[in-house]
Amino acid sequence: MEKLVHSGLFIMRTFFLSQMLMFGYIAVYDFRRRRCVMELLGRIVQYPGVPLSEFLTAKYSKGEKKDKEIAKAKAKAQAKAGAKGKTKGRVADYREGQDGERNGTGGGDQGADDTGQGEADGVDEVGEVDDEATVFDLEGMKGMRLYVDLREGDNAFSWCLSRRVGKAFGHGYQARTQIYIGILFLWSIVAMMVMNLLYWSGAHHNFATVAFILLTVTVVAIVVLTAVSEATKLQDLVCNHRMLIKNEIFSIDQALSDLYGMERDERGTGFVNMPKTPTNTAIVRSTSTRARASMAPFSPLAAGDVASPTKTVGEVEKECISLESAKRILATADDLIGYQEETFNPVTVMGFQATNGVYNSTVGLLVTLLIFALEGYSNSTLEYGPAGWST
Repeated sequence: MEKLVHSGLFIMRTFFLSQMLMFGYIAVYDFRRRRCVMELLGRIVQYPGVPLSEFLTAKYSKGEKKDKEIAKAKAKAQAKAGAKGKTKGRVADYREGQDGERNGTGGGDQGADDTGQGEADGVDEVGEVDDEATVFDLEGMKGMRLYVDLREGDNAFSWCLSRRVGKAFGHGYQARTQIYIGILFLWSIVAMMVMNLLYWSGAHHNFATVAFILLTVTVVAIVVLTAVSEATKLQDLVCNHRMLIKNEIFSIDQALSDLYGMERDERGTGFVNMPKTPTNTAIVRSTSTRARASMAPFSPLAAGDVASPTKTVGEVEKECISLESAKRILATADDLIGYQEETFNPVTVMGFQATNGVYNSTVGLLVTLLIFALEGYSNSTLEYGPAGWST
């Protein structure tokens, strides 16, 4: 019995468990990547936006570029330019040779000179362009932020599509990795049941088998629980984004109410006084001064700003139409997100919707099997000798 158990666990560990763990780590990384993307999409619609430096890697955000990579880029550019120059030189040499044969004169030397000149020019031109493309100058980007104003209809529509792309990208591979998460969890259950069988039946075994089971179950449980946790956090962002949309709709309603009121008050004069919106954010599309999606109002006049020219009633009506359009898009997006990502196609892990209940059930099942194994050991008469074998 003990040889059968030990051999089976060894074979599963060598040929099965290591590969499953690799896919388990990939599933964890995939859930974490999707969560980071969704969090970033949620932050860019909240005033004042996200710093542009967060869209670059740590190396580029610090303004650094390794000398080896620059040298490699220059060498690659020179190689391309050299190959291009040689090709042009051969073609030019052939054409001049043909002309020389017809006219009775030679043109090969001139073609060779053009080849060398073209090669040198190509090296300088292409190498310079590639060098500029690989070096990032972030001095002018300090303090700049990206903010997407959902009060613009195009922004609202594009943001909703970006959410769908961020969650649907690589969905097939994600579904494949989730299968391995389920297999890993099944492996941990089977291993715990084997340990219960050893203790409750009093079978002869070595303590190394029990230690191996506990070690592998611990590693597998960490991977599975981390994946479930990341999937749950990803699903929770759906409610956060829906709340952002509802806050934005509420803010648009307030802005429309004020605009309609000013339009009625000022219709007799034909102009409406509108304060200037501060531009301390890199991208600000809306001219309204009301609260943003984060519900954090800001001062209508920044330091050094002056009041903008008055707007006609017709311009205010156009802004009202634009806000109404954005409101309808956001309301439709809220309903679509609620149905698609909470009812029809929510985030799943091991075939279940990613909720705190799945996490609690996973922990509870493993802890229950461990308690049963401890109970079986305490009720048995098993003792381990110096070599680790049970007696």
